[in-house]
Formats: sequence, C-alpha cells, structure tokens
Amino acid sequence: MKPTRDSHRHRAQISMRNILKSILFSAFVLSCAAGETFIGPTSDSNRLVVQANEMLIFTAIQTHNDQPGLEVTLIANGITGPIYINEMDGDGWKNALAGPLEIKFSTASLAAFHRIAKGLAETRVVPAQSGTVIDVPIGTSVRFFHGPQSYGLRGSVMSGNRVFPNFRCYGDTEIHGPASITLINQSPSSDPRLAVATFLRLDSSQSASVQSTAVSGTHGISIDKSTDLRIWSPVFFKTEESGDKTFFRMTLTK
Repeated sequence: MKPTRDSHRHRAQISMRNILKSILFSAFVLSCAAGETFIGPTSDSNRLVVQANEMLIFTAIQTHNDQPGLEVTLIANGITGPIYINEMDGDGWKNALAGPLEIKFSTASLAAFHRIAKGLAETRVVPAQSGTVIDVPIGTSVRFFHGPQSYGLRGSVMSGNRVFPNFRCYGDTEIHGPASITLINQSPSSDPRLAVATFLRLDSSQSASVQSTAVSGTHGISIDKSTDLRIWSPVFFKTEESGDKTFFRMTLTK
C-alpha cells in the first residue's frame, strides 16, 4: 500500500515527539547535575567515590599515553573487578555509573563527568555468566544509560504473562512497569571484566510530557539553563526539517 500524506504526517509527529521526550529528559538530568574533573591515580587521599542515588555521566576520559579509555577497578554491589571505561561507546552513547561505588585508577589519568545528585540512580554489576533482575513496579519506569561493557548484557522483559526474550539495555531505553527485567552477562567465564547496567528509577512526577500538532515547516529546538535567571548557557540545540510545521507545548517537572 502506498503511504498517504496523513501517514507521513503521523510518522513525523511520532518522530518529533520522541525527539522532544529525549530532549526534555536530558534537560531534566542536566538540571540536577554538577560538573567535576578527577585526576588519577587513586591514593588514600585521592579517591573517586559515588554515593547512593548519585550517577556519573562521563564527558572525558584521557590517559598519559593518549588512549581514548582505560581499564579501572570497580568496587560496587559487594563485587570488585576490572572494567574498561571511556566517555562514550562506539555508537556515541555517553557512559554512566551510579553509586554506591568506588572507581580506582592505577595510572595517571583524567576523568571528567556530570554528577547527578537527584533521583533513584542504580548500577547493577554483573560478572561473566551471572545475572541480575530489575523489578519495575506499576506506575514507575526505569531509564537506562549506557554503562561500561553493557553491550555484553542480554536478557528478557516480562510484563503480565508475556515475555520478550531478546532484550538489550541500550542507552536511552525506557521500560515502564509493571515489568521484570532479567539481564545476563554472556561474556565467557574466562573474561574477568565486569558488565554494568546503569539506570534511573522514575515515577510520574519526574516524567516529561510533550504535545504537538503538525502543519508544515522547519523546526528549531533549543534549551538553555541558568542558575540565577540572568546568565544562560545552551544545553541543547537541534534543527529538524520536514514537510510539516509543528507547534509544541513542553512541560518539565521533577
């Protein structure tokens, strides 16, 4: 069947809603974040510790030998082991880790990150050939961020009496309750590196809502932030072109 003008318009509306939801969620996260820089190596007086319900979103990882990432030691969930960490994976997702945990750097290195101090942030640490279960109660959601080596995690999502058997916790993925998420680290048992799943637990008071009506034109979307309502700095800017002009109403609550 040949697509109609209405079907094209409908797809454009859905695409723009998804873009705006991601923009608004990013604005919510950044409004709760403080930027920091840590310079290794780790010592008794120089430690990178993440408290419970805090999350780090990495913006830079550099080493003395100009490598884009490095292997560090992660202490979390009663587990200690190596992970390879950089500011983003090959698909451009920013890496994130949530406390309580400690990251130990053995060499001269630099880590820059945003520290989010609000929200119910969690990291599940999963050794090779082990698993973890994330329960999502009704009325809540979990929003995944990309964690170091999370590409090694595979699993399933159960909702009601149905199961989806091939789930991957990509960054920017959001699952709504009631649901149960099972994740398995499928790396070979000989691989000592840990895989992690990092996510925020959200309820209706922390969600961003978007309503839009499509007509015709080009869309320019920008979000600025300020701490004093006088000096503003850009957080996000994006231009979208389509055959439709769209009017937006944005609501951001937390």
